[in-house]
Amino acid sequence: MAREGYFILDSDLHLMEPYDLWERYLEGPHKANPPHFFAAHRHPDEEIKVVGMEVEGLAIPAHGRSPGAIASSRELRQRSRARHPHFEVAQAQGFDAASTLTAMDIEGIDVAVMYGTRGRQVLSHDILPPDYAAALARAYNNWTYDYCAHNPMRLKFAGQVAMHDIPSAVTEARRCVTELGAVAIIGTPNPVNGQHLHDEACEPLWAEIERLGVPIGFHPTGESSPRDDAGRRYVGHANFHPIAHAIRNPVELMSAIASMTTGGVLERYPGLRCAFLEGTAGWLYWWLWRLDDQW
Repeated sequence: MAREGYFILDSDLHLMEPYDLWERYLEGPHKANPPHFFAAHRHPDEEIKVVGMEVEGLAIPAHGRSPGAIASSRELRQRSRARHPHFEVAQAQGFDAASTLTAMDIEGIDVAVMYGTRGRQVLSHDILPPDYAAALARAYNNWTYDYCAHNPMRLKFAGQVAMHDIPSAVTEARRCVTELGAVAIIGTPNPVNGQHLHDEACEPLWAEIERLGVPIGFHPTGESSPRDDAGRRYVGHANFHPIAHAIRNPVELMSAIASMTTGGVLERYPGLRCAFLEGTAGWLYWWLWRLDDQW
């Protein structure tokens, strides 16, 4: 399908997980405690009623039930989706793999690395019990592996790890690559429980990902649920959604780059490859200069 002789790769194509993913894929004692979705009271003819998730009694996004957030998100969604007629088709098919492949054909994309939406958001809260966060990530990975199996030549699997417990993240990264064939590992750029990416506790994860030979992709959450989030200060204020998102992507990525470079991680693991996703790149040259200048 190469367009004008070019082979087109999407390094961050979002899938939309079904509401019952965790009911079907959670394992062990956590199977009885899946994330739940909540809806806003809206016009009955409106297409999207689910506006957030509840995990361990915590709302994601944290502001999801506020009237201002509901109105802002609704308007943004309506304006965005009105420009993409295929959205209604994909929604009717439950955003399945076939509808994703059709969207890729429309856009002229040959191969895509699949990144989660709800699968990342359920891991946003710092205070999730570490074993529960690890179980959520494992369930997401098992489901995504099945999703990509629809066409593994075009849909590539990226494994999600929960940064709440690094030993569990190491184990899951290894399983995703060696057993499920993941081509990348997904991490959050935000500190989790005050732990930055260049803190000593994270070293085993970087060592293992370097050994596995796959990149680590850092992707902002898109929500203000983490306690340490650049957009959190705007929640509840006018137009907070576009302001917070514009700041979070790229500021959280800038922080992650600072940890991985000036924090010394890439010096200690020179074979480790990193992707910093969905935050544009015009700031990169200046930011690297600024870090070097301060060093």
